[in-house]
Amino acid sequence: MFRHRRLLAGVMLLAFPLGSQAAGQGAGAGPEASQLEAASSSTALGTKTATTPPPRPANLFSFLRPDALAAELALRHKESSSLPDLLERTTRGLVGAPYVLSPLGEGEGEDPDPRLRFDAFDCTTFVETALALARCDDLEALATTLDGIRYRGEPSYAHRRHLVEAEWVPDLIAAGQLVDVTREIGGSKTKRYKLEISKDTWAKRRIARSLVLAPADVPWGSYEVDYIALADIAKLSIPPGTILNVVRTAVPWSPTMVTHQGLVLRSPVDGGLIVRHASPVARRVIDEKLSHLVERYLHPKLDRGWPVVGLSFLRVVDK
Repeated sequence: MFRHRRLLAGVMLLAFPLGSQAAGQGAGAGPEASQLEAASSSTALGTKTATTPPPRPANLFSFLRPDALAAELALRHKESSSLPDLLERTTRGLVGAPYVLSPLGEGEGEDPDPRLRFDAFDCTTFVETALALARCDDLEALATTLDGIRYRGEPSYAHRRHLVEAEWVPDLIAAGQLVDVTREIGGSKTKRYKLEISKDTWAKRRIARSLVLAPADVPWGSYEVDYIALADIAKLSIPPGTILNVVRTAVPWSPTMVTHQGLVLRSPVDGGLIVRHASPVARRVIDEKLSHLVERYLHPKLDRGWPVVGLSFLRVVDK
């Protein structure tokens, strides 16, 4: 018996039509995207339940029963030549899935959203699901693999890795899942910012106001994060198979400076570098040229006082 049939009810086919990807590159991601992406991550905002029910995915091929989906996942693992190729292949069918803020939860309790789904993503849950898909060619174990990425211990709202710099990044580095390669990529152009989470800053936060945690569960302390200024990205070689974090200027009213995430991959269409991400502007998972993403952050149409200063990069460990 397929133990996760309930978790996977309504799971969408991981479809792989190259034409739909070409059409999706950068689609809907106008200059105003950098402003909307300031609130694109449930990790940053602490949102408990999905903000809207997901619409029917527009660009996925069809539905697969769990046994057929398991066979498809195993095939994609077998056909991959490298970890970056595996990340591209196993997430290709997610392109076109709707953007919904905070689509995952614990299946019960404070956040009853499902622990695993393929029909809706925000930027962080897309990256987390991508990691799980690359780690596991057994669909039956996929929910458990995803839990290990999202939680410190047993799945619960209090144990979830809510804050990127203070929990998500350092925990997954310590677990051997990721390596921070920002300085390796940027060299002397690498900059660093310091984030402070104290009782004073936590009380004054305007971002993640809905993130209610017991004092013992708040990651108090100082956190230093490397980043590369937007203007320097075009001069550097960004390896595929890395996670891209969008970093905004440090402000006292936010417990995170990372407001958006995506995967840097090789396009299966032309081999160029793309960012595959759940876009709150396009309202779906899209492929966007890396150069286009950098350009629209460099020259935003609107200035709302919280500019993007650069990008940080995390290599997914091959294990």
